[in-house]
Amino acid sequence: VVDLPRRDDALTSELAGRCDHVVLVGACSLAGAASAMRSVGFLRSVSSSMHLVARTSGGAVAPEALAVALDLPLLASLGVQKGLAEHLDLGLGPLHVRRGQVARAAAQVLERLAS
Repeated sequence: VVDLPRRDDALTSELAGRCDHVVLVGACSLAGAASAMRSVGFLRSVSSSMHLVARTSGGAVAPEALAVALDLPLLASLGVQKGLAEHLDLGLGPLHVRRGQVARAAAQVLERLAS
């Protein structure tokens, strides 16, 4: 798992090109959709296996509509997980709450990519 920056440079392209799957996490807002479109534009040139996880918090765009706009399969939708920022600050990690939004979305992504 590699957390890539959202910029089109040689290092990002090299790393994404070495991945079996590229999963873009995109916000369900107009600004998020625009940002995701820029990322998809350069990532498509280095990866043929791209997918989407949609962040739904406060978004005006439906996850399915974002997936259609980006022409990516939707793996999961991710809402707000209470206390996530605090858990990260304390070094507990994003999966500290096993039944939280992040854990459920991660399990969905793994299940769908494995099949």
